[in-house]
This record gives sequence, C-alpha cells and structure tokens, in this order.
Amino acid sequence: MLSGTNNPKIAESARLSRLVSYFADAMREKLWKKLNQGYSGWNDDTDPGLHEMLLEKLFEHVDKVKAGDRKQLVDIANLCAMLWNLDQ
Repeated sequence: MLSGTNNPKIAESARLSRLVSYFADAMREKLWKKLNQGYSGWNDDTDPGLHEMLLEKLFEHVDKVKAGDRKQLVDIANLCAMLWNLDQ
C-alpha cells in the first residue's frame, strides 16, 4: 500500500518537502531584509571579482558557524544559492 504516512518513503518525502519549504522561507526572509538594507549586486555577472567575494563571504560565515553561531546557516545557504546562480 502506497498511501498515507504508513509508507516510509511517502512520510520521508513529506518531511523533506517541509524542510525545504521552511528553509526556503528563512532564506527569502533574510534576503528581503538585506535587500531593504541596501544590499544588491549578487547577480552582476559583469563584476570579475564577484565570485571570489561571495566565496570569501561564504568562508567567513562558515567560520562563524564553527565558532558556534548557527544563525549564519541561512546566510551560508543564500551565499551558496548566489554562487550556484552565477554558474547557471
């Protein structure tokens, strides 16, 4: 039987969907906050130093997480999304 939460794959799929949805909401909220603070330029593919700058920011945020600041995880995800977007 494949219906309902009695099927482990369906239950896991639902949990993963919720995870992605909640995390995307957190990413979006942080991006809007930064946009309202005047941050922009994340997708300026004419800026030759953008990729390196985003990587530096990513590593800085990773170091903060390693030091115990788990609030930086959403920033890390946003920076990864920006870097991913540059390669699309």
